[in-house]
Amino acid sequence: MKSKMMKFQAQVCKTFSNAKRLEVLTLLKTGEMTVNELTKVLKTTKANASQHLKVMRMRGILKTRREGTNIYYRIANKKLASACSLCRRLCRRSWMVIRRDSTEIDRNELRSPV
Repeated sequence: MKSKMMKFQAQVCKTFSNAKRLEVLTLLKTGEMTVNELTKVLKTTKANASQHLKVMRMRGILKTRREGTNIYYRIANKKLASACSLCRRLCRRSWMVIRRDSTEIDRNELRSPV
């Protein structure tokens, strides 16, 4: 049981390793959207957006509802959005440290004699 859960968790995390899917999650934090709305904002094709949405829906990240010919997508569990926001803040902090350290290394290399 534990092994199956870990495999599922790995699949969910793998889903978030795609930048477009993270964009979708960020956009849906404010409320549900249709494929057409997402396509315009993401500046991608409807086929590409639909593929990402399908993966996210299959992993339980998104839910849908149909209204006429439109399918609306929303985040299945708000805790997922919170977890991704936390991860983004941690990544932003790490990114800033890496950039700072990289700048210090560049400066030190300029000072050291060849």
